[in-house]
Amino acid sequence: YGLYDTPYRADYVKCAGGEHRTGQTTFLMNQSAAFKEALKGVHVAIDETYTPDPRTYTRATFLEKFGFTDQEISSGDFPFLNTDRVYRVDKMITANAYGAGSNGMDWFEGHIPNPALVCQDMAYALRPEQFAQYSNTTYLRNVMLSDNDAEQPIVVTSDMCEEECKVTTSEVVPGTPPPEESEEKNEESAAHAWTSGLASVALLLLSMSLWV
Repeated sequence: YGLYDTPYRADYVKCAGGEHRTGQTTFLMNQSAAFKEALKGVHVAIDETYTPDPRTYTRATFLEKFGFTDQEISSGDFPFLNTDRVYRVDKMITANAYGAGSNGMDWFEGHIPNPALVCQDMAYALRPEQFAQYSNTTYLRNVMLSDNDAEQPIVVTSDMCEEECKVTTSEVVPGTPPPEESEEKNEESAAHAWTSGLASVALLLLSMSLWV
């Protein structure tokens, strides 16, 4: 079992007005009891457990994997269970076009250029009453409400792309020919190009050595 507090995760929680629990990068426990003890008092949990097909990961799956009993749910020790606020980051997945297990999650690439969308999702997860306008989340899926069609993973296909591609053509449009230059100027240009080329090669070699 593990609780994660990597910087980008903590930043998303903080931007939505929340507070991360662990206070360290990775908090691993070998026993279920210690893991559950660390979750007491938590209001929102985000489950990143791997599954080959997110569409089959439901409320029952979560409770079974983490061993939560009806008695623990009703105890009140785990607010995220009482208020059904367990989320996963698999709201958008790719079509299973490459065989079993290829249901890739948009989260891994999408959250990087879209931090504002993640903050909106987190704000709704933390305070759904105050941020009801963000109820149609982009990345977070409430696994506790998996029986609700609105909380099923969305399989993204190319047919869903709303942007039109620009029209391309193979027609060559003639341009204005460049002005004729003197032979002396052409020789100067060639020498300059050769010098610039050497400089470029030197920089390239330097860059390659730095990477090695």
